[in-house]
Formats: sequence, C-alpha cells, structure tokens
Amino acid sequence: SATEHGFYVFSGTHHVVRLLADAAAVASIDLLAEAPAIRHHKDFSPHGVNVNVLSRCPDNQGCFAMRTFEKGVETETLSCGSGAVAAAMVLRMTTPSCGMGPPEPPSATRSWGPP
Repeated sequence: SATEHGFYVFSGTHHVVRLLADAAAVASIDLLAEAPAIRHHKDFSPHGVNVNVLSRCPDNQGCFAMRTFEKGVETETLSCGSGAVAAAMVLRMTTPSCGMGPPEPPSATRSWGPP
C-alpha cells in the first residue's frame, strides 16, 4: 500500500519501496543518511521496515536498479531476496510502460551485490 514514505509491502518481512527516477538516482541517493528515519518511523512500529530504493524504469538491458537498507543489519546490504520480491510487486502495480508498450512483469532487478 502507498504511504508517505513509499510503498509498504510484506514479502516475508516488512519493506518500504521508494521509486526513484532512474538508475542514476538510485546510485546517487545517500541511503545510509536517509533510510534510518524510515526504517525506525513510528508508522512501522514495532517491527520497523527494510528500506528499498528502486528505479522507476529499466536500464537498456531491461533491469531495474535497486538498493536495500536492511533492518537488523542496520546498513545497506548488497542483495536482498525479499526486497527483490517487494520491488517486483511495486513495479507490477505502478509501472505503466516506461515507453515500452503494455505493462509486463519485470524480468529482473539489479542489486549492488554480485549476480
């Protein structure tokens, strides 16, 4: 569901997914500075949330850039399976087409970790 912080998704654990313009915006956001306020916000008490930032449109290879600040770890993690599921759910709900025709389920998300 949409919140003022982003989209709240439960995909095995609690996530907030924030859509950003593109992969460059995902790469440049100061996740360590911005995510803790969302992760600990009273709206998500008592569990807290993982915070994902996600590109709104795919790159030229069809991948959506994603980064995750993970609760419990309390920092950015290089790969998050439940975050990838949450991202795919948000993309399916919100991505009209990015100029590529009718919406289709995203084929891939690209996290910062190894493939």
